[in-house]
Amino acid sequence: MSKADVSIVIATKNRSRDLQRALNSAISQNGEPEIIVIDDGSDDDTQEVLKQFPTVRVIRHETSAGCVARRNEGARLARSSFILSIDDDAELSDPNIALQVQKAFSNERIGAVAIPCIEPLKENRLFQISPDLEHSYVIDSFMGTAYAARRDIFNELGGFRESIVGQGEERDYCIRLMNRGFLIGIADAEHIIHYESPIRNWSKQGYRGRRNHVLFAVHNAPASVAAVHVLATTFNGLVYAARVGPRWPMIKGLLDGWLGIPRALRERHACRKAVYRLSRRLRKSGPMRIQAAEQIVSG
Repeated sequence: MSKADVSIVIATKNRSRDLQRALNSAISQNGEPEIIVIDDGSDDDTQEVLKQFPTVRVIRHETSAGCVARRNEGARLARSSFILSIDDDAELSDPNIALQVQKAFSNERIGAVAIPCIEPLKENRLFQISPDLEHSYVIDSFMGTAYAARRDIFNELGGFRESIVGQGEERDYCIRLMNRGFLIGIADAEHIIHYESPIRNWSKQGYRGRRNHVLFAVHNAPASVAAVHVLATTFNGLVYAARVGPRWPMIKGLLDGWLGIPRALRERHACRKAVYRLSRRLRKSGPMRIQAAEQIVSG
């Protein structure tokens, strides 16, 4: 059996039992992929659990920097050509996933892939799946618990933008990846199981979503549409806050998004108009055959 040129990266904090399950699935992968765990300041028995897995590379931190920063760190430390990232409360359902994901990068235009995923504690259906298996499709983004990426390109682009955390960092990375000339494929692979709790902090979710939507527009929208995109995002966010809520966390998120505009403008690298249109089309209409998308990003 061929060696997997894949590094499995898991960022963790205070979820030792979940991590144990995730690692059992990782070490069971065929092809002996590299496995990296970044401990983001755990104060439970995570280190004791990790002693059960001597082949795993462990990077331990005393203080927490957050999941996004640790995913970026794992990508920088990885030695393989491809990084496969799962959350510590997820597991790989099949021992061939690492090799299947590696095969998904046979097209050099693919810079990242979404891996099929199911969240049984929330909604018992598969996400990130192709409309059919006869053609290759691309999408606008991936779930943070079920993706793989070319390590060199991921690091070249700086990984996930750490000023956009909690919601939207994947979409922000993916539009930058497309602007670099790559696409986000859907891996023909077995699924990842994500045991995410259905109990959510909706105030935090609402705040982050509204804030990060504003910053996404400032960072990425072409100059000709950036102002309109920001204003439309703000208006739609206010309407959504009034109708759905939680109202005040969402309004605060919009305000903090606006307060973050000066910094975002200093860091701004707008994407090409064709890439912007492709990203919005994929987000609205769903997967597209790769041949059609290739013509757009190569233009």
